Amino acid sequence: MRKQVYWFFTFAFLVVGLAVAIYGFQRYRTARTSFDWPRVAGIIIASYVEESFTIDGGYFYKPCVEYEYDVDEADHYSERLTFGRTKFPDLEFAEYVAERYPVGGVVEVYYDPDNPANAVLEPGDATGLKVIAGTGVFMVVLSIIPIFRGIRYDPMKF
Repeated sequence: MRKQVYWFFTFAFLVVGLAVAIYGFQRYRTARTSFDWPRVAGIIIASYVEESFTIDGGYFYKPCVEYEYDVDEADHYSERLTFGRTKFPDLEFAEYVAERYPVGGVVEVYYDPDNPANAVLEPGDATGLKVIAGTGVFMVVLSIIPIFRGIRYDPMKF
């Protein structure tokens, strides 16, 4: 029974690591290719800062920008500012970001030509996405070690 639990958690860690790595790499690739996406004019319909609590009792601040844009005579709406980091520990910085997009302002919207509903105001920003992908790769490596160890030895003999 202990061997089954050992192998279950080893393979579960491997699967989660693969999922995290794939997610991080896909988001990173999308962020980098967003520079080449077509652009249209959009209108800012809301701009504010959202506050959330951290586990240790602190705060994170997220600049929220909502905008509308038109692609091929179809109206679209998005809240994505960037693919990278969206929450910050500094309220003043979050307010600075939100203030750069005043309500009613005209902005350049980068949209995915394959899915015009996927849009961003700040293309190319991949802040933090390498860390996510790297964490997934690290988890995969950590789960492969016990797999090879378990093939050569009895994993329950430490």
